[in-house]
Amino acid sequence: MRMYLIMKDFINSNIYLSLDYFVQKYDVSKRTIQNDLSYLMRISPRKGFTFHNKRGSGYLLEITNEELFKDFMESLNEGIYFQVKERPAQILAYLAIQTGYISMITLQILFKYLRLL
Repeated sequence: MRMYLIMKDFINSNIYLSLDYFVQKYDVSKRTIQNDLSYLMRISPRKGFTFHNKRGSGYLLEITNEELFKDFMESLNEGIYFQVKERPAQILAYLAIQTGYISMITLQILFKYLRLL
């Protein structure tokens, strides 16, 4: 779901967004953001958008096909989503109402959090 949020940031911005902006906002490594943007750039021609990269400034989104882009955004928005800062509280709330054993793998799948411990 981070990619959905990254794309929403681009949609809501008319300025170039830097890697550091995303690193700070989502509390992930620079490499993680680079991987996300690299993936988005690879699929962008088939999904109705492109990125412009300006050295020292960051990335800017250009939507080239509204219909393809809308479908892509809907596909990213499927499933449960919790903001990074809300995730611990949501996990604790979920665990509080469970009666049986819950594995870490189950939590990772439910909350779409795949960072290795």
